[in-house]
Amino acid sequence: MYQYNSNIVNMNLDSKNSFNEVVNERKRTIENIMSKYRMGEPFVTSSHEFYMDDLAYKDVRCLDGLIDHFFKKSMPSGSLIDKDAFQQLQADFEQDLHQQYTKFSLFETADENWNDIFSNNVEIPVNFVSNKFTTTNNNPTDLNSIVWVPKGAIKCSTKIPSEYENILLGFPFLVWYEFIRLLKPFGKIHYSINVLNKLNNCKTGLDFYDAFESICKEYLMDSCRNFNGQELCKLIPYNRLIFEITESTKSIGKRKHIYYSADVTMKNGKLELELNPPRTCQSKRYYRMFSSERFLHIKINKEINNIEELDETKFSMLKDLLLQPLELAGRTYEFLYARDRTLYYFATSGSGLEPINCWDAINSDIPINCNLKMTTAKFYSRISLGFSDSTPSIVFNHDQIRYNEPDIENTIGQCLTDGCAAISLAAMREVAKIMDYKETPQFIQARIGGAKGIWFLDPQVQDPYELRINLRQSQTKYKLDFTKNNHHLRILDLVRIIRAPDRPAALNAQVIRILENGGVPATVFIDMIRENVQKIRNMVVGQDNPTILRGVSLSGYPDNNSEICIEMLDAGFIPSTCPFLAKKLKQLLKGQLTSMASKFHIETPLSRSLICVADPTNSLDHGEIFIQLDGEAGYDERGMRFGIIEGDVILSRNPCVLPSDIQKARAVNNPLLSKYYNVVIFPVKSQSREGPLAAKLSGGDYDGDKVFCCWDPRITKSFENSPVAETLPEVENAFEKCKETVAEYLEPVKENLDLCTKKIQQLFLNEYFRDSLTPRGLYDYWHRLYSSYHGLSDPKSIYLAQVAARLLDATKQGETLKPSVLNSDKKYLKIPQPPWMGNDKKNSNFKSVCIMDDIKRAIQEEISFVNSPEFTVAPNVRVDILDYHIQQFWLREYARANDDKKYMNDLNLIIDVTGLILRKHNHDVVKIIDDDKKVDPLFLNSSNQEPPPSNSVHSKNARIKAISYQYTEEFTNLPPTTNYQSDILKHVDRSDLNHDITLFELRLKAAALYIQSFTKNPESEACWKLAFRILCGLKARMLESEKSDIVERLSLLNRFKNERLGNVRPFGEFFDRSRISKPAGMGAVAQRLSYNLTYFQSNYILIVIGLLIYCVIANIWLLITILFLLGGLNYIRKLPPNEPLVIQDRVITQKHLYMGLFGISVPLLWISSAGSTIFWIVGASATLVLGHAALLEPGVEGGFVANV
Repeated sequence: MYQYNSNIVNMNLDSKNSFNEVVNERKRTIENIMSKYRMGEPFVTSSHEFYMDDLAYKDVRCLDGLIDHFFKKSMPSGSLIDKDAFQQLQADFEQDLHQQYTKFSLFETADENWNDIFSNNVEIPVNFVSNKFTTTNNNPTDLNSIVWVPKGAIKCSTKIPSEYENILLGFPFLVWYEFIRLLKPFGKIHYSINVLNKLNNCKTGLDFYDAFESICKEYLMDSCRNFNGQELCKLIPYNRLIFEITESTKSIGKRKHIYYSADVTMKNGKLELELNPPRTCQSKRYYRMFSSERFLHIKINKEINNIEELDETKFSMLKDLLLQPLELAGRTYEFLYARDRTLYYFATSGSGLEPINCWDAINSDIPINCNLKMTTAKFYSRISLGFSDSTPSIVFNHDQIRYNEPDIENTIGQCLTDGCAAISLAAMREVAKIMDYKETPQFIQARIGGAKGIWFLDPQVQDPYELRINLRQSQTKYKLDFTKNNHHLRILDLVRIIRAPDRPAALNAQVIRILENGGVPATVFIDMIRENVQKIRNMVVGQDNPTILRGVSLSGYPDNNSEICIEMLDAGFIPSTCPFLAKKLKQLLKGQLTSMASKFHIETPLSRSLICVADPTNSLDHGEIFIQLDGEAGYDERGMRFGIIEGDVILSRNPCVLPSDIQKARAVNNPLLSKYYNVVIFPVKSQSREGPLAAKLSGGDYDGDKVFCCWDPRITKSFENSPVAETLPEVENAFEKCKETVAEYLEPVKENLDLCTKKIQQLFLNEYFRDSLTPRGLYDYWHRLYSSYHGLSDPKSIYLAQVAARLLDATKQGETLKPSVLNSDKKYLKIPQPPWMGNDKKNSNFKSVCIMDDIKRAIQEEISFVNSPEFTVAPNVRVDILDYHIQQFWLREYARANDDKKYMNDLNLIIDVTGLILRKHNHDVVKIIDDDKKVDPLFLNSSNQEPPPSNSVHSKNARIKAISYQYTEEFTNLPPTTNYQSDILKHVDRSDLNHDITLFELRLKAAALYIQSFTKNPESEACWKLAFRILCGLKARMLESEKSDIVERLSLLNRFKNERLGNVRPFGEFFDRSRISKPAGMGAVAQRLSYNLTYFQSNYILIVIGLLIYCVIANIWLLITILFLLGGLNYIRKLPPNEPLVIQDRVITQKHLYMGLFGISVPLLWISSAGSTIFWIVGASATLVLGHAALLEPGVEGGFVANV
């Protein structure tokens, strides 16, 4: 089939051939054979070359036989193969070479070059098969028993071979992880001795980063892919400083950790693991106790393993597999906990680790034996406290913590201070010091031991130096073992310091519907919508101020248009002269309005979102609240600080679904609370049966809940509170409650620690999946459907709302919705969707069902106006004029080329190449758009027409993005540098895109691309997609050059005028003969000089300037020399520093030009007698100035004595 063997036979190793020539001859033969597949890239990689060099040196016939055998057994038939098959051939070839290389190495005892090839740390050669993790032990792993496998390598274990452990021994764990992630079988990079040598030469964390970057670049180069762009970022997307992060041993203060994560997919009875790049993350208590390096965070691939769609068998199999230990990077990971779609795996043993089992890990935070009476559901939820983000601050002593501080209760035993307690002034000062806070905080949200909540500054300061914290019974979530001195459980773990809310809060659909149900007219919300729309339009329409427009882009709307607008505005583009920017700003405005139409977020200036706190002074009466905002919280409609809010205030908390979830209270001025800012304080009067106000707001408490507070009179005036409805009996009967305690759950296995650990793991995993399968969103959706037609106060609306609210805490309370209830309630799915819940973004001609439909119609009318052709963000956009600065850059270079025919040819070549790229890009994009518009006629005629799949738009965008990336590569790398003729461009080196000449070439190509794209369509995106940052950089550079030239001149002249010539005295006073006299002595001379030199400073400067002008006019050679020097400096300064001159193949930089100018100027200054002229000016000036100052008596204002 292949005639490689005959080629080998005909090769003669004649003595004249050098060793390198032998290897190169075989490389050429291999490339000739592989050329039939036309892959456009070399087959032989740097790893192949290493092994071939060594094998050819030891036994060239063995190498020939290996190559002949490989091509006979491995080459596919046909003339076409895809890239994956091509890379697999490369991997297989490297595997054969490595195996043969290992055979020679194992049986060779006198190889003096061994230590040059491998590190001294490696005692035996690495026996590695490039596409499999295998070991050479006598008991190979049974592949059928493997549970965890690398993605795409189902016959391979995730366990690292012992040979790798020998290599990585002593390296930081981050290096272990990246070594495993990047190299096969997890990654795409093949192992080679070169990889090992690069790592062995590392001494610091940054050295390791540089080594991995070099390894990835070599891999991309071997694959003929761009290593300067996105491909390299996909392999190592993190900042190099991540290798400088170490697990701190300090007990308090801010810190960062490294987050190791992976995605898992169940396939064919195995768990396929895909490792993600490491990243930094916030600190957590468990990270500080055991180090974040012990934790691997795994997420289940929902696209493939959607839990809701798995049958019972597969679901049970998935849970069983997830409980199996994972061998990775020299460590054994076991399932520990799960929350928020993340499975936490804990390294119980491994290289460099002290063995810790999962039971001990849990027990170190929540003492299990002290909490056996806790229900299993609550035990699961309490573990999450250790996995929440926090910053360690104060380490309290036992006697500084007041445990079990009693709560305030009303007359019927309801807790009025749930989650809220006091902390001393000294402790708050210490928090400020640790967190580098200038002001002592008044409120903090924190965790300590088994407690969590809000702590307020104690209003009664008895000892300003006493460190103390109170833990109320309602704050304590689990008991501690006080016989063990675990300082981690005495650290105040700070979640956040309560700060001023710096922006208004916003109404949403839930709040609007309840407010309307409570009596607020619909017209109020329509008016507020129009005010918001007008505010947004005023910030965009007719504005050329980049500062204002940049504020719009940074408004938080997560859209790429925002980033585009920011970059262009920062570069100096303005919408009135840039049609593309005007188009993007219009899209940005449309996007904000569309977001408003879907989310119904209406910003309300007279509102803020504030943390609710129980009254520290117990001075507020029932129905009263206290709100005081400082200057950082913004200003009211009068432009004044809010200060203390007084009057009616609307209060709500997300989610709010019941009519009683919004309450109106009266804000009062309470002097006892005047020291507290930026929270809303609720009453705690215990002499009544009234329950806590926070509990009325969707069942809230005081452990960190945020409350929407609005004092807009248009809303507060009409709203009336609804009574809190009792829980309906059918809601109580809809749930099954598990009351099993931890002790009861562990009772069957309590004598066996291993079985107890497995039971706890099973509990956590089951609770996690039960929580994931809770149909919270479904009941909220049904409630919106039903209540849109029947109102919020309808009994069935109340039922659906209460079930939806109950489901929020169902897992923590051990409650599960009965399947029979869920099946019965599916009848609500038959309710037609009201217009406001639909996805129709264009049609505003629909019949209103509720107030939300009227609001949606008002927004869509605004969107229709923005979409109309007559609407523009800049009324005077010039679509017929190129950007001045980009055009000037190109015209300058074109004028420069008039005297250089070769440079003119290069510019014309750039025009042709960029024009071709532009046309090909536009053709491919149009083709994708046209293909996407093609729809099956049967589908169009179907009565059951449905929208295309949700991912179709993403697929189209992904294809367009891929095309843009492809042509960006062409834009960067074309034309070939060998096609350039001029001395200016033939030195372009594209291996370094930051090189001065390379950047200059990119600017030329970007300008040519822009001019051609603009000429065809001023609003076209093509040139921006291919050369966005280059164009922005060019614009900024030209503007900066223009501004700096003018500003520098003006600033120098103004400074000289103001500082030196600003106090010129009248010449009548300067030459006052009546004040000229002989000084009485040297003391008088000194006093006169001190006064007159200061008082007449500007006059003396004019005298010196006059003498300078006289000398220059009188010495013609000096005048010529000065003009030459100034003209040369001005010319060099105007030259762009990154656009050097090239003269006779020599690059001339600004530094060279300055040196040449001064080299010529020195002899010219000598010829023109500049030195003698300077000495004459100094002498004459000194004589005139000092003589005048010594002879002239100071005026009366001098305050001198008469004898002066």
